[in-house]
Amino acid sequence: MSFQRGLGSFVLAAWALAVNADPPSAGEAHDEEVERYARLVVDIRDFERFSNAEINDRIFAGLHSGNPKVVDLVVAAVNLEARYRYHRGGEHTAAFREMVGKRERDIARIPGIRDFLMDYARDGLARHGWKPVDELTFEYLDSNHWEQAFGTLTTYFPGDPQVRRLLRESYGSRKDAADRQYGFLIMLNKGSFVDAEADALRVQQLANPDPAWAGAAARGLAMSGTEAGLKAMAGALLRREDGLRREDGLRREDGLQEIATAMGMYGAPAAPYVAATLNARTDADTPVSAALTRLAEQVGRLATGYPGSLPDAPGRGKGRAGAALREPA
Repeated sequence: MSFQRGLGSFVLAAWALAVNADPPSAGEAHDEEVERYARLVVDIRDFERFSNAEINDRIFAGLHSGNPKVVDLVVAAVNLEARYRYHRGGEHTAAFREMVGKRERDIARIPGIRDFLMDYARDGLARHGWKPVDELTFEYLDSNHWEQAFGTLTTYFPGDPQVRRLLRESYGSRKDAADRQYGFLIMLNKGSFVDAEADALRVQQLANPDPAWAGAAARGLAMSGTEAGLKAMAGALLRREDGLRREDGLRREDGLQEIATAMGMYGAPAAPYVAATLNARTDADTPVSAALTRLAEQVGRLATGYPGSLPDAPGRGKGRAGAALREPA
């Protein structure tokens, strides 16, 4: 299921929430306020007609309207804008970046919005609890705006200690350890959190056989930028035995590629680690070694400012090509 499809589903669901859901009964006054806020999910991207100040005023008024339907609509629109902001970097196709656009709303400036969203997320979690990750669908997320509010908070308030505390408390309540750790890992990365606890989880998950986990862990370590993280990734490159195809036969990015690409964000300091790892492997004719050889060449280009280096993106660490290694926090 593509991210673009998810965005479309999210917009349609947010619109339907107000236009189609729970129509007024006979004799009940029509809720014009709900109708007005049903358009916010569209208007928030209309930079020609609405200034940041106008949008922020509407968001503030809607959040404090006392109307639960309006509040849900406003949070849904803010969540969608956070998705646009986070995914506006270079990870997607040129067509997708063109669709998203380069302009952004300054939603973080709205008075009290961080605390409001934190309370909204806490309340939603208390009422509904976590759903197992393997049961999540876009349709479920579209109607559970509180769950998406965690990602919105990390996008608009990266590095915020209050958001960091909320993540620890909330994801710590997941019953399934895998769901808990993966969700926590992703949110730590989105929020650009670099600390000993976060890096310990990342180092642990470098060994995860699932390349999605290993890749998320590696990107977080590259964002942190410590030499300990670089050494841990080099060790993971030496031990991993990723294949190059999924069970369904489709090609995928394997864990080796994910980890080494993240190492490339370190720039020049990564080159000797990749070279040493390649020399240490004895499986010279295997796909694993072939992948490492390509990786060594790639890291060499990244270390000299090769334009293929990972892009900066809101809520993520910046590429560290040529940067000095950072001491652990």
